Amino acid sequence: MPESAQVFEDAMPGAVASAMDRRGLERLLAQVALGDALAFEILYHATSAKLFGVCLRLLPERSDAEDVLQDAYAAIWRKAAQYDAAIASPISWLAMIAHNKAIDRLRSENV
Repeated sequence: MPESAQVFEDAMPGAVASAMDRRGLERLLAQVALGDALAFEILYHATSAKLFGVCLRLLPERSDAEDVLQDAYAAIWRKAAQYDAAIASPISWLAMIAHNKAIDRLRSENV
């Protein structure tokens, strides 16, 4: 069984869980850092509702929040290797990326 499939089985038996524990998210981020697309998909399904909420709190237009969420996950894919568990929890790190992308969008609209 591929490592990402094992992560899926360990972290979300049977279906994508609505919330994962810190360890599961850390393992998924480690797999994403290695370019594992399945781990990225699992991470997305496990965290996208929360990150979308972060975007919606800052951006009044739903379509803007959806665009920013996509930008955030593109950044997560690129920067997963930079995640450091000693600095932040995985969900805090992910939320910070979404928050920063939303702020960037607000600033670009106010230029």
